[in-house]
Amino acid sequence: PELGVPAVEKNSEAAFRLAVEHHFGIETDFRDICGKVVVSHNPPPADALSAQDFFNLLEPGQMVLVNIKADGLAASLEELRRHTRLAAHSGIWLDAFHKQWYGLEDIRTLLAHHRRVALVSPDLHARPYGQVWDWVKELLKEPDVFCTSAELILCTDHPFAARRFFEQK
Repeated sequence: PELGVPAVEKNSEAAFRLAVEHHFGIETDFRDICGKVVVSHNPPPADALSAQDFFNLLEPGQMVLVNIKADGLAASLEELRRHTRLAAHSGIWLDAFHKQWYGLEDIRTLLAHHRRVALVSPDLHARPYGQVWDWVKELLKEPDVFCTSAELILCTDHPFAARRFFEQK
């Protein structure tokens, strides 16, 4: 756990509240159980947080990356999103499950085509993340690449460490 930050279970109400409190974006997974849409990465337990309760936790303008893990849930989630006044955007989810298959030039190309890129940090797959974080930092400094935190999103299990890293000059 981060120094001074309580350890919380991923995809829990406490984790989402912490993310909202510190103005971090949220990536989460949705599934269904007994006709109800819930937050869950794996097959959901009966007491899983409902999608409605999740959306009620969010602040206006909150960035949420949605991973739909079951067929037929998109319309229900879109309806919930509309009721919370969250903006809908599309983009690229760039992930490397087993090894780093893309490079800095690939990210530049995606950004140049005016796509939002949600870059999955290798730490989510228990791999070193320093190189990828260095790439992101480099991109954010390049004057010829129109890139802000709204276009290039880093998805990590270490948001406080990432914030410190990217705030360093």
